[in-house]
Amino acid sequence: MMKKIKNFAYRIDSSDKTNHVVTLFQVCGGVCAFLYSQYSKSEYVIYSFIFFYLVVVVVLLIRTLVSWKYGTLKLYLNRKSGILFDKKAGFRNVSLRWRTIQLIINNLCQNISDQAKVNKILYDTGEMVGKNFYVKLENHLRKNQKSFDGESPEKKLEIWTDYDSSSGMGKFTIKDLILVSKIKFTITIENAFTCDEDKSSSRNCLCMFMSGYIAGFCSKLFNEPITVEEEECAMNRSDNICKFKVYQPSK
Repeated sequence: MMKKIKNFAYRIDSSDKTNHVVTLFQVCGGVCAFLYSQYSKSEYVIYSFIFFYLVVVVVLLIRTLVSWKYGTLKLYLNRKSGILFDKKAGFRNVSLRWRTIQLIINNLCQNISDQAKVNKILYDTGEMVGKNFYVKLENHLRKNQKSFDGESPEKKLEIWTDYDSSSGMGKFTIKDLILVSKIKFTITIENAFTCDEDKSSSRNCLCMFMSGYIAGFCSKLFNEPITVEEEECAMNRSDNICKFKVYQPSK
């Protein structure tokens, strides 16, 4: 039940129609207030005014809840300084086309003929990024007295995947979570930025980077060595979903 409520809140917060609806209801409420003050003292007019603005307040409350409770990314641009940052976490961000990121990485690897070496570079780079992001996120939570320390592993994963799902990296989902004796679960990413949407070239698939990123973040989260393998890639599927197996390797 809570998951359905949360997904509903996400849809309201992220839908392009939400701002249009809020604006429309604000205008309607303003019209009702004008009519009531100038022409009609009908109770139906004032009831309409209350209804319109009550909807606006509810939507704003839902957006506040999503941002505060679920850690979604909220970007703000300081036009004076030219800096784009996540106001909630205090991280500076740069808005790039996903294609630009692919071109940068592919160009750096283009002179390496051995695909195994390319995969290792992508995996190791992603792992470094994942570990670094975990530290930054942990420090932010500690600063705001919301440390990971007191949370269960399940909650830690939820906070992380909710945050990254709001950053444009794709929609993260945890499945088949097993934490007894050994760590093992599956992560699916819908519309991952690491896959070329036209599926024209396997060279444009950077899922090894994403595998390393997941491994790096989870190794810091669990304080254990973690290996990640991509089981299915969106490049070979019609539903644009990449599937990653996350597990603790045998010692």
